[in-house]
Amino acid sequence: MNKQAIIIMAHGSINLLNKLLELLDSKYFDIYLHIDTKSNIEEDFIYKCHTSNIYIYKKFDVRWGDYSMVETELFMFEEASKNNYEYYHLISGVDLPLKSNKEIFNIFHSNYPKEFIHFEDPKVLDYKINWIKYYHLMYDVRNNSSYADYYYKSIEKQKKDGVDRLKNETNTLRSGANWVSITHEFVIYLLSKKDYICDRFSFTKICDEFFFQTIVYNSEFVNNLYYDKFDSDYKACLRAIDWNRGNPYTWRIDDFNDLINSDKVFARKFDEIIDNEIIDKIYNYIKQLNNEYD
Repeated sequence: MNKQAIIIMAHGSINLLNKLLELLDSKYFDIYLHIDTKSNIEEDFIYKCHTSNIYIYKKFDVRWGDYSMVETELFMFEEASKNNYEYYHLISGVDLPLKSNKEIFNIFHSNYPKEFIHFEDPKVLDYKINWIKYYHLMYDVRNNSSYADYYYKSIEKQKKDGVDRLKNETNTLRSGANWVSITHEFVIYLLSKKDYICDRFSFTKICDEFFFQTIVYNSEFVNNLYYDKFDSDYKACLRAIDWNRGNPYTWRIDDFNDLINSDKVFARKFDEIIDNEIIDKIYNYIKQLNNEYD
């Protein structure tokens, strides 16, 4: 059996992270965990896997909307690819599985070599294109109001000066969620494009929602997409993520039946403060499934 890799990007909520690790700890997966350097999570308190091999890194200061997201993800894929897995699943530390480990493994194994990558409707690019077209040197202004005025003036000045980072672009840009499940073959191809990814997406805004889609769309791997309608449906990556009720919505206990009866394999996101009951209920449910099926 060629195991699959779980790559987790985490920055907080050690209790939720440990539940996630415990649920995924199995013969089906190895786990690659990156802890944001800003996080107060200490390695000594992280769940000790009994079956999965777990590799823990605390290398990057990961910031929302910044190229550091892409840099960290590429690093983690490169580290994991050294062990040549069938699939690589990128999730966050506030996700939970919705199926047993055996079910998750079999769903992807039976669909090999499909690539599970979400695409937004191309019309979304009409308002996102400026995120890539101009230099965003101060990307995260949500909690830095003192810089916000300078940031927006800098964008307006670039527009006035005719800045266009895309004027020589030959690839078709596409966007979507950065939470993907991809094959070893595509991971190697993706890593071969690191120079292009850095050149095109550094100093841009929320670039982690562009680079997977752009690379796969402009390659032969586009023919391997699990779902190729490009209509924003999260069926494409088998993630339960709700942007209609939040940014994204945080799952509540009332969502339990919808989640476990869905065709999705991972759900994002959960928050102990907002609703810990749904976390415990899914944890107990999946733990029981794992005990039955493994």
